[in-house]
Amino acid sequence: MKIRPPVGPEWKGLRAHRAERRWIRRDLRSRDRYRRSTARVDQHLWAYKDAQLRRDDPAAEAAWQAYRQVRREQGRDGDRFDWYASSGFVRLAAGLDDIDRAARELREWRRHVDTRNAGTDNGRRTAARGFVSACIYVLEREASVGHPGGAAVDEVMREVAAQIENELQAYHQEGFWRIGELRAWAQVARASQRLVASLPPPDTVDRLALPETQQAWRRLVTGAGSVAERAWLAAAWVAWAVRTREPDLAAEAYQQAMGLVPVMVAELPEGGGRERVLAAAQEHTEEAGYWLARTGRYREAAVVLETGRAVGLSQGPGYGDSSAGRSTHDLAYADILAGTGDGALVYLAAATAGGYALVVASRHDPQFVELPKLDRATVAGLLGRLLPGASQDSAPVTRSALRVAPARERDADAPAQRSGDLLAAGLATLWEDGLRLLGFSVGGPVVTFLPIGLLSLLPLHAAGAPGDPRDRRVDWRQLGTFSALRYAPNARILVRCRDAARELAAGSQPLLAVDVPAASGVSVDGYLQYVEREAAEVVRRWPGSASARHGCTWAEFRAAAGAYAVWHLACHGSAQPWAILDSRLYFADRAVTLRELRDALPAGRRRLAVLSACESNLTGASLPNEVVGLPSALLQVGFAGVIASSWKVDDLATAYLMTAFYQQWCGEGREPAVALNLAQRWLRTAARPDLSALLPGVEPGGGDGDYPYRHPRYWAAFAYTGA
Repeated sequence: MKIRPPVGPEWKGLRAHRAERRWIRRDLRSRDRYRRSTARVDQHLWAYKDAQLRRDDPAAEAAWQAYRQVRREQGRDGDRFDWYASSGFVRLAAGLDDIDRAARELREWRRHVDTRNAGTDNGRRTAARGFVSACIYVLEREASVGHPGGAAVDEVMREVAAQIENELQAYHQEGFWRIGELRAWAQVARASQRLVASLPPPDTVDRLALPETQQAWRRLVTGAGSVAERAWLAAAWVAWAVRTREPDLAAEAYQQAMGLVPVMVAELPEGGGRERVLAAAQEHTEEAGYWLARTGRYREAAVVLETGRAVGLSQGPGYGDSSAGRSTHDLAYADILAGTGDGALVYLAAATAGGYALVVASRHDPQFVELPKLDRATVAGLLGRLLPGASQDSAPVTRSALRVAPARERDADAPAQRSGDLLAAGLATLWEDGLRLLGFSVGGPVVTFLPIGLLSLLPLHAAGAPGDPRDRRVDWRQLGTFSALRYAPNARILVRCRDAARELAAGSQPLLAVDVPAASGVSVDGYLQYVEREAAEVVRRWPGSASARHGCTWAEFRAAAGAYAVWHLACHGSAQPWAILDSRLYFADRAVTLRELRDALPAGRRRLAVLSACESNLTGASLPNEVVGLPSALLQVGFAGVIASSWKVDDLATAYLMTAFYQQWCGEGREPAVALNLAQRWLRTAARPDLSALLPGVEPGGGDGDYPYRHPRYWAAFAYTGA
């Protein structure tokens, strides 16, 4: 099928749309029978899409009927029912919120779904799964809620799903949960709308009467029945208050809405709206902090930002709130101050009106730093440069995410060079548009970043535009010059990490170093030449007991890992920010997803995990405040700290960096976050003789010039999370 559903708010463009028609016309004249048959269907799907673009519903109906007629003729000619073509139309129609035609197509498709012997017949099993997936796609559209076609689709979906229950995949179950959440939330919204209708819109209220209406909103929200109903009303209150353009009114409304988030996450069951609550809280968190800070309520602003960060993770196993008999909605400013024991905390957020930072460094109020150029729209644009997979022009994740030999990356991979230029430009923009102000506003050996919303997807620690290492006038222009930077999911989890680090400092900390030069599923040219040398240098510098596993399999790692307090994994990695649980680490026998790692890793207090692999620091883009990713998964199973990378890393440069890191940590006695910072600064300014002295017998790679690794793609990828 050449006709695809829309993948965003706009179509790919008129030129691409017309090009699709040319391809179809060419295939109609093809000598290949299959191409001609497919093109006969595609021409009517194109006409349907074109009619929808023109908002010509009669033409869309005519095109759809012509499409159905061709399908019937092909069936009489002996062609099997093409469920793939039917799936294409269903997704196309649903993407346009044409629920009626999508439902009618699915009812026709249902007549051809044969679930007999689906457990042994691969064709029937695949077709039935495809039917259920198409139904889920339709029912996840908000337009399907309350639509008669939506009810019909739900009926046939449940019928087929029950017949192949044992053959359904995990993504089907997740789809059922999302559908349940959507409908539960819609039910609450319908019940609450009647109450909201009783209050006047802000533009009809006299300015002097606004406080009275605000009081009415307050009574409405606090007096609501269920917590879901209160949350919906609070969101409506926020929309009303923002329209008044009164900071005090907006601040209170946002504060009420954010106070309900942890309560809802704790009380709502799976499929009862929890994911929708977390998604709604993403934007509210940034805006709530902004409006509270605008009114001078800096402590309350910090509490709101802390409340909205890593809500689900804070209530998960291994974290202190529930075990201490407190709920997360009892959060106070003192809980944030507890995280400042070894350095300042910096909350960073990008609101609609502009970016801002709240610096918590002592017992007095937080310091408010305005970053007006880092508003939400600007940050969203930066994501296109700095987040893998954000651009349609990026290479497939399975290739771009792999850590490759330096010669291939430097000499033969032109797209990697271009992406490196985009990276440097994006990091310079982050620096120039605001983060350089933090360098002068925040001091101390270690500073902890707690970014909110979209900013949590960016490599803030690498922001900068340093010049020639020999020129001190420009060499300092990088955040890491001022302090060692680290991240934390929130202040409460940072406290737990710090407690674990202090407890482990008194005992022995055995190390497991794993290297996988040839991983399962990776082509021969992806062989990692330097990971074995890296692991050997790590073991050589480790002061305690250490074990190295060359060419380690997943089974070997699982069996051994529980006995070690420090893990060093030098291997391939890949991340998918838009499907973060499918991110992978590659062992010798198989690739292991984040979903599997999270479920299989043994729990217990451990000091540090070093993920010397590509993109291992990336987190989920759909719910960025929840920081779902490899670092948070390892913190949750008991690690005090995690080192991981934010983009594709160079094999040899990483070996240099990791060797320098362990030299600083083990040899010089630095704290891990400080050791990483010093190692990165060393690599950026290292001349070729310095590199040869660190790893004798290895010819330095990198770029041209006296400082081959000065470009940020070599030295700035790795970040520290935890204590």
